[in-house]
Amino acid sequence: MFGISRRTIIQFLKFNLVGITNTFLAAVVYVVVAYGSGSYTLGLIADYAFGIVFGFILNKLFTFEKKDEPVTAKQVGKYVVVYGFVFAINYSLLRVAVETYGYDQYIAQFVIFAVIVVPLFFVQKKYVFVDKEATA
Repeated sequence: MFGISRRTIIQFLKFNLVGITNTFLAAVVYVVVAYGSGSYTLGLIADYAFGIVFGFILNKLFTFEKKDEPVTAKQVGKYVVVYGFVFAINYSLLRVAVETYGYDQYIAQFVIFAVIVVPLFFVQKKYVFVDKEATA
């Protein structure tokens, strides 16, 4: 389908399953921290910190099935860099949405992350959790 392998489609579906679970749990973290602290910035930092750890574990083991490959500093570094970049984009968009346009911070965060998820899958697949065969 559209030149995309069956394996990639299955990985994308798994990625979305992990993403839905991760988004729900990270959203709970976001709301609790943002509400408790009164700061959407702290909420977003807590959201990403939780999501990075939880997402790395599930995507490595479940989505991309790298159970037999050891976690390397390089892989963790790539994952953190990707999420650092995504965080910067997310934070910038969230700040504009909330402070410039007056959108609700919770709805804005949901919409922004929904847009970010598709390119994020391909970056993880092609950059972080690369198949050994693809690099040989």
